[in-house]
Amino acid sequence: MSRPRFLKISSVYSEFVRSFVATLALDDRLTSAEIAERFARTAYVAILFPAHHMEAHGYESHEIYMSLKPLQLAWARENGVHFNESNWHKSITIAQVRQLKPDVIFLQDLYVCDADFRRELRAACPSHTRLIGWRGAPTEEYTQFRDLDLTLSCNPHYIERMRLAGATAALLPLSFEPRMLELIDTMTDLRPHQLTFAGSIGSPFGIWASRERVIQRLLEDGPLELWANFVDPVSRFENLSYQLNRLLDLVRVPIGLRTHLPIVRIGAHGMTRPGQHPIQTRFPERIHPPVFGLAYYQLLAQSQITLNNHGENHEDYAANVRLYEATGMGACLLTDWKSNLHELFVPDQEVVTYRHPDEAAEKVRYLLDHDHERAAIARAGQQRTLRDHTSANRAARLAELIGAWH
Repeated sequence: MSRPRFLKISSVYSEFVRSFVATLALDDRLTSAEIAERFARTAYVAILFPAHHMEAHGYESHEIYMSLKPLQLAWARENGVHFNESNWHKSITIAQVRQLKPDVIFLQDLYVCDADFRRELRAACPSHTRLIGWRGAPTEEYTQFRDLDLTLSCNPHYIERMRLAGATAALLPLSFEPRMLELIDTMTDLRPHQLTFAGSIGSPFGIWASRERVIQRLLEDGPLELWANFVDPVSRFENLSYQLNRLLDLVRVPIGLRTHLPIVRIGAHGMTRPGQHPIQTRFPERIHPPVFGLAYYQLLAQSQITLNNHGENHEDYAANVRLYEATGMGACLLTDWKSNLHELFVPDQEVVTYRHPDEAAEKVRYLLDHDHERAAIARAGQQRTLRDHTSANRAARLAELIGAWH
């Protein structure tokens, strides 16, 4: 009896696509298998977990990186697939789905895999195929997920809103891929960076306003270095509309009765800001280009302390992937306090918490002055992540959720 087929359809950060494509520039005759093998060597780990972890649960696994143009075009060429040039990423993916005939499809990016695309997917699949989607960011209209058999999120408050809107939803936290430890040297005596942050920075009025405040404070009083992607500022109006929709959710105004205001739409890839952010102007010597894949994990492995801040869209919950990536690579994680953090890590034993920028600065000074205590917290955090928060853990949970259908 053949195994059921699990297909994960992922998108790739546009900045990473550009850097990867540049490495292929001297060889335009690579096969899709050769491009896929080179991409695998970059150690780009898509959200949640690589599809191959589902093989431990009886599935034949496949993964499509629908926004990785060289790979997708090579596959189309090899399979004689004609596609719409203006919509190549979706039309080639549909052709791949027709060929694979998967039993379960996991859609990592519901911004790209919108309702129209999902209807095309349904038409291209066997009638029994289950469609699972992922959303970890604010959504203006949660009813749009009703067509999915299951919608997953790392954010408990989004799960509640999805369910109130009539969608089937479940919590699946993010994770760490332990394979990174095999690829990168993580010896503690090779950590030249005292305090690092790698991620996105927005405006003082957007969904990362609290992140910007603590970063400003640690740049002014501390050795913080940034490997940052500066994104488009969010207007005051958009931030106020986001807060208003939060209020409507809290008082449980029925979704069908409210007048929807626009919510921030950053999306999975971010949007590069055209002008210079004030931080770039004030601290140019502390800012480095954003890093992805192996370079990102290498940075974490070279960091004594890594800063985390969830921003406003996670509200009162600890949920982002940096929690697991930083601890997994053995850095001491300094993260903003959240009401559920104790369910993931033991605060101030496995990770260090702060409630405001001044407290963050104070704890950075303490940790840098107490090497043994900092190293002990880092070791404990890494042990917790490798026990409870790996990609294999999350794949096992997803297999349970899928198994509940049968």
